[in-house]
Amino acid sequence: MNAIAAEKKVLLIDDEASLRRSVSVGLMQQGYQTEPFENGMKALQTLEMFKRKNIPLDYAIVDIKLPDIDGLKLLKVIKFNYPNLPVIMITGYGSEAMHEEATSQHADAYLEKPFSMDDLA
Repeated sequence: MNAIAAEKKVLLIDDEASLRRSVSVGLMQQGYQTEPFENGMKALQTLEMFKRKNIPLDYAIVDIKLPDIDGLKLLKVIKFNYPNLPVIMITGYGSEAMHEEATSQHADAYLEKPFSMDDLA
C-alpha cells in the first residue's frame, strides 16, 4: 500500500490511444501513476476535482493538438490552477514557432513525437 501512495501522479492528455497506452506503461515502469485523458475537457474536470480534494499532481503531459481544446489554452488553465506544476507539451506537428509559443506560455518542456521514454523521464 505504501508504494502506491509514494507514486508520483502524472496527468496525460493526448487524443492518440496508442500514445496514451505506451506512455502510461513507460511511466508506470518508472514509478509514476498516470491519469490518461483523450481530451482536454475531461482532464479539466478531473483537475478541478483534484484541486477540491487537495490531490497533488507531480507532472502534466499535454498534447498541443487536442480534438476539443487547444493544448496551449489548456496549458494556461493548468498553470493558473497549479502554478508550480511542471507541464510537458508534446506534439506531432512541431515547429520552431510552436516551441516558442509553448515556452512563452510557461511550458516546462517541449517534446516532438515520436519521443523516447528516456526523453520524457
